[in-house]
Amino acid sequence: DQHRGAKCDRPRKASTSANPHLPENRSAKKSLRPKSEGTSTQNTADRPIMNIDNAVVLRGGWQSRGRHGSVREGVWFDKDGRAWKVAIKSALDTRDKACVEAINRECSALTALPHHPNIVWVIGGRMGDDPMIVEELMATNLGRLLCESRPGLTYGDIVKIGLDVARGMCHLQQHGFAHFNITPSSILLDEAQNAMLAGFSESRHTGTKNVCTGSLGTPGYIAPECLLAAKAGKLAISESSRAQPDAEKIDVYGLGKVLLKCITGSLEVESAAAERLCPAPLWEFVCKCVESRPEDRPGCGQVVKGLRGMLEGSQSGVDDWRPRRPKAEIWRVCE
Repeated sequence: DQHRGAKCDRPRKASTSANPHLPENRSAKKSLRPKSEGTSTQNTADRPIMNIDNAVVLRGGWQSRGRHGSVREGVWFDKDGRAWKVAIKSALDTRDKACVEAINRECSALTALPHHPNIVWVIGGRMGDDPMIVEELMATNLGRLLCESRPGLTYGDIVKIGLDVARGMCHLQQHGFAHFNITPSSILLDEAQNAMLAGFSESRHTGTKNVCTGSLGTPGYIAPECLLAAKAGKLAISESSRAQPDAEKIDVYGLGKVLLKCITGSLEVESAAAERLCPAPLWEFVCKCVESRPEDRPGCGQVVKGLRGMLEGSQSGVDDWRPRRPKAEIWRVCE
């Protein structure tokens, strides 16, 4: 129910608007996601299609590059011959083993996970020497949104996005996976600002040894225990070893840094302005998520409970902080 693709009779040239992820024809949208996990209705895209070959890149469409892969605007043709705009991810360089392994790893993780509204929906993929992932097309990502010059997100928006991401993290944890690279750019948003986790090239199964490496994550969002372990030359996360870093707490740290970026415009937790101006319940919660000791951070379930309480709880008197905008209150002071 979160997927929005733009239906068209034939592939169309990409929009030249400032938002390249936005489907051109908003009125011609249709959900391709299965309505429920147990539905018996056969849908072309009920589950990921492996060895997908009916997706093509749009000539002249938008594209972006990451560390291991490139994402390009494309079209996927369903079994009835209808064309749907999608995002097609492939290895940045098929001659580079690290790039190929990263896309294969992402494809493996995403196709193994059951559907969840806060995880990017994958139509299909192809593994091997020339891997490819075909994903739902989203309006934008949180990183782009934070860079825009408009007034910015409200505290309520930030808490809602954090709650969506935390629910996606819980889903990963329940199925034995961790993301390991939660950043603003890995959080996709639709037109209603519903958030979904994407960018699974660093994802690992938490029961596998040596799931993390020194290249894990994005600077500024990497948990301290990962940096320490990488410096020591080894990092293994195993359910049977208490001495190893806790995968769940690593992802909580990443989400905490994302919330910090949304509130202050920076990744520094030592912000006198934020401590003074940010609503105390939210600021204290974010600080707990980015504690240097993983045992001092909340778990995914606690994060969901805490954010949901702030979003849905009644605010006494007239001091409802949720409609306020930190970009106007805190970012300006910190600049």
